[in-house]
Amino acid sequence: MRGAYNIVLCHKFRYINLMTKKEQQITLDDLAAMVANGFQKMSDQFSDRFDGVDKRLDGVDKRLDGVDKRLDGVDKRLDGVEFNMNGLRQEFNAFRSETRANFERLWNEIAKINHRLDLIEKRTDEDTGLALSEIEKLKKRILILEQKLKTA
Repeated sequence: MRGAYNIVLCHKFRYINLMTKKEQQITLDDLAAMVANGFQKMSDQFSDRFDGVDKRLDGVDKRLDGVDKRLDGVDKRLDGVEFNMNGLRQEFNAFRSETRANFERLWNEIAKINHRLDLIEKRTDEDTGLALSEIEKLKKRILILEQKLKTA
């Protein structure tokens, strides 16, 4: 029914007057059926909408489950990376300790070599000085011998 309605309730006769362009009389049972029908339509509409919302929420739940699974995978991968990093850190620390020890040994060897070189250099200087003084002595003796030969 479309149009302007005027509702008149009459308790004595248990009916309702709905006035439209055409006046009609509707009983309480008719009105109850109309109200029930309206509520049923509303219920169906809400049910349809709730079903749609439920389906969408189910889709969201599935997507969140997928995200959870992916995050679990990421967590496992990160655990693996962390495990590998710990292994690499241990290897690096061992390598660093070994390298430090090797460098310390090398520096000690270099210090020994430097000390030997200093001794060799000192000895060489002494030997060179001795050789030069011997050469000078020999030169003087040669000069003396040459002078004796010239005068003789």
